[in-house]
Amino acid sequence: MLLTNSVGFEELFRIDSEFTKQKYPPYNIVKNGDRYSIEIAAAGFTEDQISVDYEDRTVTISGLIPEDISEPHEYLYKGIAQRAFVRKFILSPDMVVEGASFVSGIISVQIKREVPEHKKAKKIPINSGRQLLTETK
Repeated sequence: MLLTNSVGFEELFRIDSEFTKQKYPPYNIVKNGDRYSIEIAAAGFTEDQISVDYEDRTVTISGLIPEDISEPHEYLYKGIAQRAFVRKFILSPDMVVEGASFVSGIISVQIKREVPEHKKAKKIPINSGRQLLTETK
């Protein structure tokens, strides 16, 4: 299984139970070529209650509910959870956070893989064995 709280580490097929115990809020990690996005469902939050921080290869997305919030009406049933949360995502060293948006209750963090030139794949020319032997003499 994929480490579900990491982006850019597709080659790691393990699950880190410390990060996956938390189920709220639900999220997606989307890959499109060399671009990724982390999408978190944050229904009931406003933009000023959401925080996205990036430090030491870790993206931290938080939703905070003010303690002094008063309910304007009485709920007969409240099925949309609105509780504080913190989600952390570890990025591989070649990932760069490009930005974040909050649209229709979805927080989206855009990330791009930037592979340094010295780590990019290179085509190695193949010489015939005879040429190689004559060149080394």
